[in-house]
Amino acid sequence: MLGKSVIKTSNNIGHSFAIFILEEHFSTMYTSMKLECVEEKMKQYVDLVFEYQKQNGSKKDRGKEKVLLVKHKGIGGWRVRNDEQQRDTDSTKFITAETLKRWIAYLLQRLFVKVGDRVQRQVIGLPMGTSCSPFMANLVLYMFELEYFTEQVSKVRLWHNGTERRPRYAVNKTSKLELLKKLAHCTRYIDDLWNPLVETAVFQQVAREIYPEWLQLGLEHQGESVNYLDMTIWHTNGDNFRWHSKLYDKKVGLMAKGLKLNKFPHPSSKLSVRCKYGVITSQLHRYTVACTRRQDFIPVAVDLYKAYVDKGYNQGMIDRYFERFIRSHLNGKMAPGEIKRQYLQMPPAADSSQGSV
Repeated sequence: MLGKSVIKTSNNIGHSFAIFILEEHFSTMYTSMKLECVEEKMKQYVDLVFEYQKQNGSKKDRGKEKVLLVKHKGIGGWRVRNDEQQRDTDSTKFITAETLKRWIAYLLQRLFVKVGDRVQRQVIGLPMGTSCSPFMANLVLYMFELEYFTEQVSKVRLWHNGTERRPRYAVNKTSKLELLKKLAHCTRYIDDLWNPLVETAVFQQVAREIYPEWLQLGLEHQGESVNYLDMTIWHTNGDNFRWHSKLYDKKVGLMAKGLKLNKFPHPSSKLSVRCKYGVITSQLHRYTVACTRRQDFIPVAVDLYKAYVDKGYNQGMIDRYFERFIRSHLNGKMAPGEIKRQYLQMPPAADSSQGSV
């Protein structure tokens, strides 16, 4: 989720740049990825992570090779490599960079499809049947982005070593630097990109420089407001310029057309009371992050309250969870019983037996 943090940061720079909201996505990303390239980028990422661990950590262990300890039970973590003492067991694994890269190669080089009597090896397209596919896709895109921005940042940083003990650098203030500042406010969630500041043509040119040609970037939304992930994002104009967001749920439109959704477990289910009612707390947390304005938070909170009442949950317990959340997280901004009050003011639902109006 983008959240208030990025919205707040964008508010701070809103007057400095021309404002433009844009969301793009990679069409058929999973089916277009060349596995040879995926393997190469994943191995680079593994080397990057293990090298970082080698150069960091406690002072006495810096510069020493590390392994990743994974346990079936208990806490793992990074350890200094010691091949003589570190032996794999059924419940404990010591993973080296070479081991992880070998596993990645094994997966990507052994994907086969049978068509009739012919067995062919898959060379394009991440396998959707494996749980690691979204993570691989995300990390491959990250490596392309890292390469691009590392190169671009090096062009605007002018290093001055001289005779000083600590190197210092100056910033070459160019149009490229201004573009990098704007790009710093772009976000990506797997194959969706949100770009609030860079003009369409410029952003698409940058995307072509970052990503390979077999990843096609398509325009999904453009205008004064866009739907990105589970939020609608927009900004006000004039002297009172502010970025705002509110909850967006694509299923609402489908439900209005008659789609039946069973959102929450039945009160008589075998789940614990805390589990069933705890959804209220988690959803309200999500709403407070997605909604920057009180007026957008209240309707979705009331809908949640109504959904629990209609489902047959105990209204006293519903009140308890709502009021406890408001006291803890919205203290001073809203009365503890505000959501219940709004719910009681809702007009009664039309009797479905009378037909629609």
